[in-house]
Amino acid sequence: VLVGVNPNASDLSVERRWPAANFVELIDRLLARAPVKVMLTGGPADAAYVRGIAEQLEPRWLGRVVNACGRLGFG
Repeated sequence: VLVGVNPNASDLSVERRWPAANFVELIDRLLARAPVKVMLTGGPADAAYVRGIAEQLEPRWLGRVVNACGRLGFG
């Protein structure tokens, strides 16, 4: 099972974005409780923020977190 997580907020509403630590905790809990993989998504402008989240997760969940931010489109 693949779960998509988009830690993005519109450029117009960045103040509404969750702190990175909240996404890390959410994904940690999800991966600890279910046999899933997580794909991080977002646009090119989100790449640095999402990379920071991925870097905090990958050592613990090697092979179960894929950072596709800025690399894939839904079209």
